Amino acid sequence: MGTALIQCSRWSATTLRDHQRLRDALAVIDEEGWNGPTGEALLRFVRRDLVRPLVRMHGLQGPRGAQAEATGWEQAWIELADPKLRTAHSPWAVVWTRVRRAVIGEWLGGEYCVSPRRAWEVREHLDRSLRESSWKGLESLADDHHAARTAGASATDPRLTTAVVRVLVRVGWDAALAADVVDAVVDRLSGPPSRSGARNGARAIGRELGIPQWQVHRVMVLILGAPGWTGVAERIAVEGHRVLDDRAIVSAARSTMHAWHKSPVYEARAVERQPTYSAHRCTS
Repeated sequence: MGTALIQCSRWSATTLRDHQRLRDALAVIDEEGWNGPTGEALLRFVRRDLVRPLVRMHGLQGPRGAQAEATGWEQAWIELADPKLRTAHSPWAVVWTRVRRAVIGEWLGGEYCVSPRRAWEVREHLDRSLRESSWKGLESLADDHHAARTAGASATDPRLTTAVVRVLVRVGWDAALAADVVDAVVDRLSGPPSRSGARNGARAIGRELGIPQWQVHRVMVLILGAPGWTGVAERIAVEGHRVLDDRAIVSAARSTMHAWHKSPVYEARAVERQPTYSAHRCTS
């Protein structure tokens, strides 16, 4: 089989549905090696037509975009080198799935400031919270020690939702829009469990209200919390409204306003790590 099969000029007309052409290219690469013209052309095509569109699709730019592209390209190469791919029914789908997971892992890692692997654990926790929790059941998150303090405060109490809106308004949200977002999240949590998870929930709410998906997602994290970090709803139910003055909560809420901020969890923990100083009066 000649190397002329895979030339850059011909790859420009290739799509990710040309499964047989990929198999043919891999057969040539088995003879030439990845440093040959076929391997180089295939990897360029994968980077340009598969990895980069996925990176752009998830809004990754600058250093994060470059990192996601490098990771996705690496995972594509690993998959392409796997002998099992030669016998797959839809080899391009196999490669696409692996690259997509790698890119999403980088996106999640940036959102939560953790490794991509750890980020998937955080995502699964949030998905479980949206599927299994209900706004009405947030009271039960407090243990028996706090039961007496929370027994009279239903999580659907307007005072609780108003408190969440207040902290959003404090960091710059329009009051009406903040109320709409919180109400939408409450409706999502109070409704029947959804198999679509947090991401689709954020997308639907964002589309309905005309705001970015990332913004809705961060509001969800602010309300529900994440592994190792308690959300504002539970903290209000357990500790009372004084948590609205907590610098960590305010910083977490501020992350919902600007895309260039890190996730609510990261911003809150950054404040919590800052040393606190006590003022001492000088005496003579």
